[in-house]
Order: sequence, then C-alpha cells, then structure tokens
Amino acid sequence: MTNHLYKNGKAWLTLAFAATGFAFANHNQASADTQDANASAVTSDQSAQQAQQTQQVQSETTTANTQQVASARDNALAKYANQHVSGYIYSPDVSGANGGYNWFEDGHLFTGFRKYMGTYYWFVDGVRQNAGWRQAWGMNYYTDNDGRAVQGHQNIGGQDFDFGNDGSYYLRSSGYLHDGSSQNGGYRWYENGKLYTGFRYYAGTFYWFVDGVRQNAGWRQAWGLNYYTDDNGRAVQGRHIIDGKLYDFGDDGSFYNRPLNGYFWDGSPKNGGYRWYDNGNLYTGFRYYMGTYYWFVDGVRQNAGWRQAWGMTYYTDDNGRAVQGSQYIDGQWYFFGDDGTYYRRFAASDVVNWFYRNYGKITYSMYGSRTGADGTADCSGAMTEALMEAGASKPAFIYNTDSIHDYLRNNGYHLVAENTKTQKQVGDIVIWGRRGESGGANGHIMIINKDDDANGNGAREISVDYWTNGGYNSAISEHDYNYYAAVDGHPYFYVYRHN
Repeated sequence: MTNHLYKNGKAWLTLAFAATGFAFANHNQASADTQDANASAVTSDQSAQQAQQTQQVQSETTTANTQQVASARDNALAKYANQHVSGYIYSPDVSGANGGYNWFEDGHLFTGFRKYMGTYYWFVDGVRQNAGWRQAWGMNYYTDNDGRAVQGHQNIGGQDFDFGNDGSYYLRSSGYLHDGSSQNGGYRWYENGKLYTGFRYYAGTFYWFVDGVRQNAGWRQAWGLNYYTDDNGRAVQGRHIIDGKLYDFGDDGSFYNRPLNGYFWDGSPKNGGYRWYDNGNLYTGFRYYMGTYYWFVDGVRQNAGWRQAWGMTYYTDDNGRAVQGSQYIDGQWYFFGDDGTYYRRFAASDVVNWFYRNYGKITYSMYGSRTGADGTADCSGAMTEALMEAGASKPAFIYNTDSIHDYLRNNGYHLVAENTKTQKQVGDIVIWGRRGESGGANGHIMIINKDDDANGNGAREISVDYWTNGGYNSAISEHDYNYYAAVDGHPYFYVYRHN
C-alpha cells in the first residue's frame, strides 16, 4: 500500500517540475511576442498618420482648387456685372456649356426666352436649353433639339400640336388640325394637345368627334341628352324622320332631342302620313284631338271597332271617333252615354238579347269552349260571355256557378234574395245551388226574360241547359220559372239584380 502511494507521489512530483519548466518557457516566448506586437503597432500608427495627412492634403488641395474656380467664376460674374453686359457672351470662365457661351442681361445670367439669330431660345442661368416644354407669359412653348422655339404643327411624343405660323410660337393645341390622318381629309380635333371625343362648335354648328375624327350620321349622347348628327356630321335641328320615326331637335340652337307629344306627320303609309306620339314614342290608346277621342295603335289612328280602355268598353266609328249616345252596331243597339264619357253602359236587357241572338246555334257541352265560341256552351260559360258582351268587365277566366257570384257583384249586381220568395224582374240573374256546393252539374244559372206578377207568378227564364238531352243546336231554352224550379225540386237559389 505504501509503495503504491509513494510511486504515485513521485510521478506527481515529476509532473510538477515539468509544468514549471513549461511555464518558464512560455514566459520567455510571451516577452518576445509582446515586443513584436509593439513594433507592429508603431508601424501601423505611422501608416495611418501618413494616410490621414495625405487625405488632408488632397482635401485641402481640392478645396483650394474649388475655391479658386469659384473665386474665378465669382470674379468673372462680378466683372460682367460691373460692365452691365447683355447678350450671348463668350464666357467660359462662367460656364463651359454650349461652347462657353452664356446669355447675360444687364450683367446678370438670364433665365427665359431670348431672340437670337432669327428665333427664340430658352436659357436657364444663362445656359441655353435644348428639347423640352417651356412656360412663359402664361403660355406653353416647345424648344427642339437645338434649343429653338418651334412653330407650326409638331408631333411630340406621338401627339400633334400647333404652335402657329405668325411668329408667336405659343402652343395652340385646341381645334381642327391637319395631322395627316387617314380620315376626313387628314383633319382631327385636338383639345389641349389630345385627340378629342365629344361635340365641338366649328364653322357655325356642332360636330361630333371620336378620338379626334369627325363622325357622320348617328345618335350621340352628351350632357345627359340625346342628339343626332347628319351625313355630314352636323348636329341636326328641327323635326327629322330617322329610321321611320319622327324626332324633334328644337329650333333654338340647343340641338337636343325633345319628346314629341301629339299628332304629327312622319310620312307613314296610313292616315295621310300622320301618327300620334306620346313622350317621343308611338302611342297605343285613346287621345283627345279636335274635340273628341280617337283610338291609336302604334301611333296609327284606327277606324270602326270596339276598344277596351280604363276597364271600360268603347266604340269608334268609321272616322275613328269614339261614339256617344245610342248606336246601332252589327244589328244591335248600344248606349254609350251622353255626358262626354263615351264608354258603353251595361244594360241587363243586352244579356237577355245574347240568348235570343244565339238561340238555335249552340249545343250543350261542359268540355268545349263553354262560351259558344266553338258552337258549344254550358250554363255558366254562356252567362259569362253574355255579361261580357253586354258591357261587363273582361272576365279573369270562364266562371262556374260558384265563382260567378263575385263577378256579378264587381259589375254592378247586388243580391236581392237568397232562397226567399221575391218578385223577379226582367234582367235578374238567378243561380241555383248553395254557394260552395254548386260547381259542375250541381248548379245552374239563368236570366229572367219576363217579370213576375204581384203574386210572384208568371216569370220566365232563358238559359243554356240540358233540357233536350244535349240535342244539336238546342242548348238554349226558356221556361216558366216556377214550373222549371218545381221540376228540379225547388233548389236553393240566389237572385241578383243590376243596380
């Protein structure tokens, strides 16, 4: 155990001596390194100092040269100022641009235009400028690559400009200028140097331009209004027929399209070339003219015929005028009032007349037209048609015995009896079958064509029915009302009378 410790200690002692020797050696090396570093630092400081001194000398030299040049320029400027020189002076000691020539005015470098050698040049601090835009005296000018103010038509940056030909040189870039374009003889309209789109006044009238090119015939929009230019491109005035329609462009120099209202000649092939315009459009409907009403379709006055307007029925005669009073039309008398309203008055007797007029012409069917239009009808379809032809409003559809109640009320009928005894009158319409249960074959409708007496007897009815079991052209028949009701078992009924 001791020997082991001893051996370990000896080895440690040997290591200690070795470490001490290394430390001594490093100390000597460090001393040598320090001396080299100090020498290098001295050399570097000397180099930096020399560079700084060189830069300072160069800067001082440059400053001195600049000051010398500036001083020489200042001296030259002072000299010219003292001499009050004016004109294009050779003065390279002031500026070497443009061969050393500079423009002076009363001894001072000049900025602006000056005339020289027959034209104008632009100077800035005495130095002549070359190509570019210039502003002077509230105008715009342009100098070319030689610095001269240009005249006439010039193309600059792809745009055409006009600088006049009277020696004034300023930009005139608004107007009808010849630029060699392929349209309208090479002329185009410019506005502030740009090709213009819109109206411009020229040679006593207005023309329409698009990208400077004058347009010919066509509609134009400007200032929220509509205009028209003719084949020569001029805005038109007065009345003109365009594509078969008449337009009014006024006669007060404003040229815009006014909406036409009234009966105007426009060359149409009917009624002597006259048509009715309303707010500029060809009108369909009634219009008051020369003391009465006329009916127009697409502006054309119509002659004899039935007309529907404002929910009423009217008739115009052979001259196109709405008729009044009693009129005999197609074998029937009609009344159109005598108070200036012209519409056909509803007459209950006309409903009765419909059945007489179609007697022997209708076969019973619930599956055809129902109105007699195809020679077949049922009771409610026939009554709907008879009411309409007598002057009632146009039906929304062909009614049945349930739905026709409201149609009667809407056309001046009122209920006078519901399943209670009443003295029936000519023109009364009677519906059999409780409402809501009378559709199809469960109901019937008829019109009274002879009055009851004071006891409620004697009334007769006429209607389309199945009395002859659908025999050809025998659907319309008439009967004593009380007998007819008894045969059907005295059904529930409603009696309507016109007001």
